[in-house]
Amino acid sequence: MKKQNVLITGAGGFVGKSFVEYLLKKKKYNVVALEIQPSKCKVLESISKEILVYNGSTTDESLLKSIFDNHKIDYVYHTAAIVEEYGSMDDFYRINVDATLKLAELAMKHNVKAFIHLSSVMVYGFDYPFMVKEEDAILLKEKVLKTKNPYCVTKIIGEEKLLELYNNHKNFNLVIIRPGDIIGIESQPWIVRPIHLKKRLLFALPNHGSGILNLLYIENLNDTIFTIIEKMPDKKIKGQVFNLRDEYITVKEFYRYLFENLNLNHVKLFSLNANLMKFLIGIVY
Repeated sequence: MKKQNVLITGAGGFVGKSFVEYLLKKKKYNVVALEIQPSKCKVLESISKEILVYNGSTTDESLLKSIFDNHKIDYVYHTAAIVEEYGSMDDFYRINVDATLKLAELAMKHNVKAFIHLSSVMVYGFDYPFMVKEEDAILLKEKVLKTKNPYCVTKIIGEEKLLELYNNHKNFNLVIIRPGDIIGIESQPWIVRPIHLKKRLLFALPNHGSGILNLLYIENLNDTIFTIIEKMPDKKIKGQVFNLRDEYITVKEFYRYLFENLNLNHVKLFSLNANLMKFLIGIVY
């Protein structure tokens, strides 16, 4: 049988690239990759000639239309987004809300079997309750919106726009995933950047490392997305929102364990105020 096509946006990023490689190993689907950075496109092309790579943005409607017109897209895994703590609200809205909705409308028009949107647990804010439930996002919404954090706000609005589209068009095969803190060897915020800072003796624990990491291993995220693709369209999961995490651990314990295993614990961990730390990281990066 002819293989079905999976379109992955943000395909050169940590999450997108990992799923590209995952699908290649499965040898069951064709991969259509959309990536905005030319250097990451080259990396994708070097992985396998089987990957059909497009260099461009999800804001480019003509490019998106040509992808759907030229290929029978069966599934969409939408990971492309601005994932930063600060920045222009207009830029965040243009990518995380407007482009997401346009892509979803195009996918619905072409009768995709699943539109899997990668959202975030940040819809609950930076200090969301332990073991928070999916429906609690409604209760916390106003509190999070008041923070005016562009990432949290646009993730909330992006979800709302997609769910509104689903409620108005039940043939829209939507599934929303809210992952926890995704880790893997290429995870920039939780693995790569801290190791880089530690080697430069610049790593510090925010607020003594008392915060909680809700870890989600990239392999388990990939398994989940693949399972959804295999099952969709399924009335039991379409239109649903799912929180995903594997386990929780304090920030201090996580980095003590990480650095011990990398033999980087020769310098004692020290602490900084979380807000000051965010400011300093913003300067360094």
